[in-house]
Amino acid sequence: MTSSIECKNFLRSLQLLNLLIKIGVQNLILCPGSRSAPLAIAAGELNKLGMVNIFNSIDERSAGFHSLGISAASGNLSLVITTSGTAVSNLLPAAVEADRSCKGIIFLTADRPLRLKDCGANQTVNQENFLSSVCRRVLSTNLNGLHETQENEILERIKKRIKI
Repeated sequence: MTSSIECKNFLRSLQLLNLLIKIGVQNLILCPGSRSAPLAIAAGELNKLGMVNIFNSIDERSAGFHSLGISAASGNLSLVITTSGTAVSNLLPAAVEADRSCKGIIFLTADRPLRLKDCGANQTVNQENFLSSVCRRVLSTNLNGLHETQENEILERIKKRIKI
């Protein structure tokens, strides 16, 4: 049986990806992981509708550079979706290159809720600061979980940081 939390995570993922498509994302690189599963499923549904192109990558470092190449070749924003923890740290080299070459990449990382942070495992690290020195904007949804984010909160957070 599907839980209410799973449904809310999927719905919020659809809303978030729809907003990113509206600001120009046409291509996304998907790195599989359990934390990012709702985002992956939502991306798959949007791909079926022809709204976004999906490329899969099992390596986050390669995904970052693949996204950079797409942005450089097309001149459009590209998106990398990844899971939590150390996976995010592997995006740093591509983030540095994107920043220095003024290429548009959005890194969408599925972090753990606060209650599961700093529990000793490598996937519970504080990933919020991994890319902040080379990212022009850093946004977070509700730190208790995407399912706790209110319907209009995603739009409002993005509007404050990005012109829609």
